[in-house]
Amino acid sequence: MLKSISVKILLLSILIFGLPLSIYAEYFYIKNYNIDVRLTKDSVIEIEETLKVNFTTKRHGIFRTIPYKYIVSKSIDEPQAYRPLMNGKVYKIDIFDVDVEGFKFTTYKRNNDFYIKIGDKNKYVYGDVTYKIKYKIFGAINFFDEHSEFYYNLIGTEWPVHIENATFNIFLPDQFLLNEDDLILVGGRYGERRKIADITIAPGLIYGQTKKVLNPQEGLTIVAKIPKNYLENGTTFLKLKLIIINNFVYLTPIFVFIAMFSIWFLVGRDKKIINYVQYEPPKGITPAEAGVIIDDTTDNKDLISLIFYWATKGILKIEEDEIDGIFTSKEDFILTRINDLPENAKSFEKTIFDGLFPGSTKSVRVSSLKNRFYTYMQEARQQLNEEIARQNYYVKGTRGLAAFFKSISVISLIGGVLYSIFNGRLDYIIVFVINAIIIFVFAYIMPQKTDSGVEKYQKLRGFKDFIHKVETPKLKVLLSKDPFYFDKTIPYAVALNEEKTWAEKFKNLITEPPEWYISSTNRSFNTIYLADSISSSVKTMNQVFTSMPSSSGSGSSGFSGGGGFSGGGFGGGGGGSW
Repeated sequence: MLKSISVKILLLSILIFGLPLSIYAEYFYIKNYNIDVRLTKDSVIEIEETLKVNFTTKRHGIFRTIPYKYIVSKSIDEPQAYRPLMNGKVYKIDIFDVDVEGFKFTTYKRNNDFYIKIGDKNKYVYGDVTYKIKYKIFGAINFFDEHSEFYYNLIGTEWPVHIENATFNIFLPDQFLLNEDDLILVGGRYGERRKIADITIAPGLIYGQTKKVLNPQEGLTIVAKIPKNYLENGTTFLKLKLIIINNFVYLTPIFVFIAMFSIWFLVGRDKKIINYVQYEPPKGITPAEAGVIIDDTTDNKDLISLIFYWATKGILKIEEDEIDGIFTSKEDFILTRINDLPENAKSFEKTIFDGLFPGSTKSVRVSSLKNRFYTYMQEARQQLNEEIARQNYYVKGTRGLAAFFKSISVISLIGGVLYSIFNGRLDYIIVFVINAIIIFVFAYIMPQKTDSGVEKYQKLRGFKDFIHKVETPKLKVLLSKDPFYFDKTIPYAVALNEEKTWAEKFKNLITEPPEWYISSTNRSFNTIYLADSISSSVKTMNQVFTSMPSSSGSGSSGFSGGGGFSGGGFGGGGGGSW
C-alpha cells in the first residue's frame, strides 16, 4: 500500500513539475557562456560574449535580447542615480557597435529589448556552434553623489535553456583594485540572491565562474561600488547622444492638415467600395487575414481567432476550466491538440501552433503561458504582415505609411504635452492635440487596397453587414444546406469583433454544443452562452499571450535593500533560437 502511494506521488510530481519543461522545451542549450567586460574610463561598457551552443535539432541560429529600456525607481528611501533629462519614468541606454564574428546578423528594437538575430535564413546549424557577440553600452553606470556603481546582469534571467557552465572576466581601467566589501555577486531567478558562482579580485580584474548548472530563467548579476570621480560620466558626444535618445524633441508640424490631405490624396485613396450582401467570408483567407483586411490593422485578436479556426476544423479542442485562488476562482482554458496543422498552413499559423504545442506536447493550460508566449505572438504578427504584403492586398508601402503616421500622431500628442508642461506653455497643448488628431484620422484611412484587396474587403464588409441584418428564416435555409455553417463562420466573426451578435442570431436554431468547445458548466446549451464563453476566452488569451515580464528598474543602488539581486541590474536579458 505504501509503495503504491509513493508511486502515485512520484507520477504526480512528474506531471506537475515535468509539464512546464515539455511546454517550453527549446531546440538548444548552452554548454559554455563566457562574458568579457571592459569598463572604460568614460563609462562605456565593452562586451564580448562567447557562447558555445549545442543545437539538438536543425535551426537557423539564435537571437540575443538585451533590455535597453528601464523603469526608473523613484523611491525616496533609496539614493537615486543621475539621469539625463527624461520623458517620464522611462530610461533608455545606448547599445551600439554590435558585431558577431563569422555570422550574418541583424539588430532591431522591440518593446523593451534590443535584439541581435544571428544566422542565415537560407542555412541551418546543428550540433556545437560557437558565437562571439560584441557590443558596447553607454548609460549603464549608476552615478551617485558619493560613488558610482557597475550594476550589471552578466547573464540575464530570460534565457529559456540551461547553461552548463558560465565564466566571466571584468577588466577595470588603470589596474584598479576593487575592495572586497564593495562587490556583490548573486544569481538565481529574478529577485533571488543566491551565491552560485566563485569570484576572484585582482588588480584591474574581477573574474569567476558558476558553481552549478544555470537552469532556465536563472542568471548572474554583479554590483561593484566604484569611488567617486574614478569614472567619467561619458564624453560630450556620448552624453549628448544619450540625452537625445531619452528626450526626442517633437516639433509641431506646420500646415498639418494640408500636408496630410496631400499625402492621402496622392497615395492613400481607395477605389470606390461597392456594398453587397455576402453570406460567408471570402474563401482562401484565414480569420487572421480577414481581421487585418477589415480594419487595415494587425490586432492580437486577429491571431487569437486562429485558435477557433483550428478548433472548428478538428485540429484542437478548447475546454473551460478554473484555477482556485485564495478567495475566488479564476477562469482558465485548456487547449488540447487533436491533429497537426496541414502542410499548407501559413507561417504565422505554424508559429502560434508550435508555440502552443512544442514537440510532442498534447495539451496546454492557457494561464501557464503568461510572460512566455509573447515572443511567438510578436513573431506571428510580423509573419502575418508579411503574408498580407505577399498576397498584394495593399499598394506597397501604404500600410507602413499608415502605421508610421499613427505612431507620429501618438508621439506628437505625448511629446507635445510634455514639452508644453516642461516649458510652462500650457497654451501649446491644444495645438499638439489638434495636430495629433488630424494625423491619426488621415493615417486611419491611409492604406490603399489593390483590386484584390478591395474585392476581399467588399466581401468581408458584406459578411459583416449580413451578420447584423440577417433574419432567422434565412439562417434556417443556410443551416439546412450546411449544418456546420455556424462552426465555419464563427472564427471570422471573432476576427471581425462580431461573435456575440452572430451567436445571438442562432439562439433558437442550434441546441447542441459544438464538439470543439467543452463547457465547465452543466447548464443547457445556447449559442449566446457560447458567445460569452468565446469572448471570455479571447480576453483571457489576449492577456496571457501578450503579457511580458517587466524590465528591472536600474536607477536605485545595488547595495541598498539588502544588496543587489539576480536580474536587477542593466544588461542581461536572454535569447532563443529561430
